[in-house]
Amino acid sequence: GSMSGTPLANLKDAARSFIDYYQDTQDKDRIGLVSFATGVRVNYALNHNFYTPIGTAINALSAIGATNIEDALSQAGAQFVDQTPVPAANRKQQYIVFFTDGRPTAFRSKFWRSGSTTLYDAVVCVTGNCDSSSDSLYLGEGPTHGGWGHTDTETWYDTSTLRPDPTGDG
Repeated sequence: GSMSGTPLANLKDAARSFIDYYQDTQDKDRIGLVSFATGVRVNYALNHNFYTPIGTAINALSAIGATNIEDALSQAGAQFVDQTPVPAANRKQQYIVFFTDGRPTAFRSKFWRSGSTTLYDAVVCVTGNCDSSSDSLYLGEGPTHGGWGHTDTETWYDTSTLRPDPTGDG
């Protein structure tokens, strides 16, 4: 939500300028688009002939939810081709161009819900930044990431009964 208004308009302009540069080489170059808020979405998987579909996806971006940098970078990196068997001199360069307005406000971890024996893999949002231990925790609901946090729904529920799993990596 922090990208509402001018920040999102500026991001869209910058992203369109980036793909404009590669319009004439889209038969050789490959570009993908991963958008994120609390959840993460692969808008266009890394591929050729990206100009029109990515342009359409950029135009459709909206500012909702939190800033889940960890999952966004993980999903973007998963789009890369493993070049381990290719000799170093023959490998293609692969880059992530990352647009964000600041520090993360969401993270993935494992949580127990009070009175439950189920361990939830969840994306959790804090009202400040993830480094603040006094913030209230909220969960997003949707089909991405095992049922939590989706860029389309971004629905929040009070999770005062959640407690972190001490073995989680969040």
